[in-house]
Amino acid sequence: MTRVPIVDSFLLKEGRVVRPDLHRKRFHRDAVWAGAPGHDVDHYFAHVGRELPVHGEWFPKLQWDGSDFHLDVRPAPPRRDTTTLAVLPGRETDPRRHPAVKGPDLHVLGDMRNAARERGADDAAIVSGGCVREAANGTLIFATDTGLATAPDDYLLPSVTWQATVDEVGIVKHTRDIPLDEALRTPAWCLSALHGWTAVTRWVLPSGEQVPAPDVPWRGFTRRLWTRAERW
Repeated sequence: MTRVPIVDSFLLKEGRVVRPDLHRKRFHRDAVWAGAPGHDVDHYFAHVGRELPVHGEWFPKLQWDGSDFHLDVRPAPPRRDTTTLAVLPGRETDPRRHPAVKGPDLHVLGDMRNAARERGADDAAIVSGGCVREAANGTLIFATDTGLATAPDDYLLPSVTWQATVDEVGIVKHTRDIPLDEALRTPAWCLSALHGWTAVTRWVLPSGEQVPAPDVPWRGFTRRLWTRAERW
């Protein structure tokens, strides 16, 4: 039986969350994969619902540590509207062991984000095989000639923000490899539960060179998602 930590976090505003059902579904799937009994996960969700504040802005962290559940109700950090991504030197391979699961690789992803911040960026781009996969702490969406595209699913953590937008707006998903040189000249967004949709405005290359990113064609998705936010 696999025993690894599983986590989930989301922005909570005045007691409401964007697509809590998708957060529950992902955490339930991953926690059971990591050894948690399914009925215990359901009981935990009921506990979470009783403990979440109904006023203010928070960034709760749900966790299964391999033997027990925990809930850390943290104040919401500052949010950003744009994202600068760093391509870190010496990181030509994907360091994650379990890309599709949130938790086992948090330490290495945190190290990548810290290294990106030291280079003046908000987050780090994960690059492997010469292609951009996603950000260390977000999903990357590219406005390609054939529509909005992500890297292939094998490289992605299932994104609640992306799926919520697909369901709300009716976007058709496309997946394909995005070579780094193409990514640099393609409008892109970085998505996360905390920040929502943020336009990628700049890339920091391994050499330290800073490359402006093309402007994204659409904005306002985050605001639209919050109009349908629900109680946990």
